[in-house]
Amino acid sequence: MSEAVKKALEHPNKLGAGAAKREHLAPKEHKQAVYAEFHRGTLHSGSGEIVTNPKQAAAIAHSESGDITPKEKRGVVMSEFHKGNLHSSSGKKVTNPAQAAAIAYSESERVSEDINVKEILQSKFCRG
Repeated sequence: MSEAVKKALEHPNKLGAGAAKREHLAPKEHKQAVYAEFHRGTLHSGSGEIVTNPKQAAAIAHSESGDITPKEKRGVVMSEFHKGNLHSSSGKKVTNPAQAAAIAYSESERVSEDINVKEILQSKFCRG
């Protein structure tokens, strides 16, 4: 583990402290720091809860390090929808493909005024 990663891991166990220390790291070091925090039990999700799912830790690592493209983010969200595991912010299961596509575009930070529901429904993510 590099000195930069070790230094980034020196922070109090409170929400946002680790993310702030990881900001300056290169993508590879950033992922190492996130996984190290996960393994020591101090990685927090956006809601403030401790992350216990390794898949969630991986998603945080890829998202924060910036090596996942918006298209890949949309694919992950739509994959969760097709598996029946996508939930809205209120906690309800998403069953409408248009809502799933809207969440996917929102998550990928690609929301714009020129995206309409018809275009989303006809996208490659909503087959079925």
